Amino acid sequence: MSIQSAVMRAFQKKWAGGWEKYPQMYWAIDLHGVILRSTYTRKEDMSGQEIPPAAIRVLKFLSDQDNHCLILFTASMPDYLMSVENWFHNLGIHFKYVNHNADVKSEGYCNVDQKFYFDVLLDDKAGFEMNSDWDEIERTLKAIGEWK
Repeated sequence: MSIQSAVMRAFQKKWAGGWEKYPQMYWAIDLHGVILRSTYTRKEDMSGQEIPPAAIRVLKFLSDQDNHCLILFTASMPDYLMSVENWFHNLGIHFKYVNHNADVKSEGYCNVDQKFYFDVLLDDKAGFEMNSDWDEIERTLKAIGEWK
C-alpha cells in the first residue's frame, strides 16, 4: 500500500464518523529511517542532523493543527530522547507522546494495553521512504483540502 493510500484510508474512516469517537488524527512516526537517517550509532548531539525539507513542513503543519496528534514511535534510549524532543521543539515540531497514546483507552472492542492506537503509521520497516513519502503526504493533505 502506498503512503497516499494509507493517509486517504485514515481520513475516510474519520470522515465516516471517526472524528466523533476520537477528535484527533493520531500519527505514529518512527524517528530513524523516517525523520532522521539511520546511523546505527548513539549520537547525543543533534546538531548536523538533516531532515528532508518536506518532513519539516509536514511535521510542523501537523503539530500546529488541533485535530492532529504526533506520537514519536521509536526504540531510541530514553536519555537520547530528551535531546531529540528538545531539538524538535526548537524546530517548532511538537510530539504529544512517545511510544504510547494516553488519549485512547482499552474498551470492550479494542485492547490498546500493548499496542497503542494510531490512525497512520510512518515507519521505514513498514515501507516508508523518507526521500519521497513526505512529499507524497504533503500532496495528499493538500489534495483532500486538509492543508489550507
